[in-house]
Amino acid sequence: MLLNAYCTVISAANPVIFYAKPVASIAFPIPLNCEQREVNLVGSPNLQGATYQWSTTNGLISGAVNQVNTKVRKAGIYTMVITVNGCKDTTSTSVVDISNNPIATISATPDDLLDCVIDKITLQGTAEGTFNANLIWYSGGNTYIPGTTLEINDPGPREEEKRKRREGAMNGASSLDQKIKSDETGL
Repeated sequence: MLLNAYCTVISAANPVIFYAKPVASIAFPIPLNCEQREVNLVGSPNLQGATYQWSTTNGLISGAVNQVNTKVRKAGIYTMVITVNGCKDTTSTSVVDISNNPIATISATPDDLLDCVIDKITLQGTAEGTFNANLIWYSGGNTYIPGTTLEINDPGPREEEKRKRREGAMNGASSLDQKIKSDETGL
């Protein structure tokens, strides 16, 4: 018998016991990347007396498969089944791997064109697709430390290199430093 949010009703003379159906959920996981090769999957609710079962058809579970939380090492679809008092609920999440997708972006302030009104611009670099990237500027034969913003008062090409240390290559990520160039011809 199913009554609203209850999955079972047990009645044996007295009293009537209603067991609430658990509602499984998984927190949105961070993506795998060249430095973060294992991520946590955080399931809920964490109920006393509940059992948990994690599974995947295309990923790789590296943590316990029978706990509310686990760890994974490969992109894929992961499913968690929670069972409590004979009631079950299932939920799934997707883990992505962005190891091969680093993107460097250069922005210019106040504008990207030096002229008679704007005689100096500031270049700022950002990186997406990886964590803990070091952005290093090369300009006029000089190398600038990570985190530097570059002030430009003459036209010419600028290059930004995104270097990152990695511990081994997995999932086809190159063990060489990723190098991304941007040519701002209009500067």
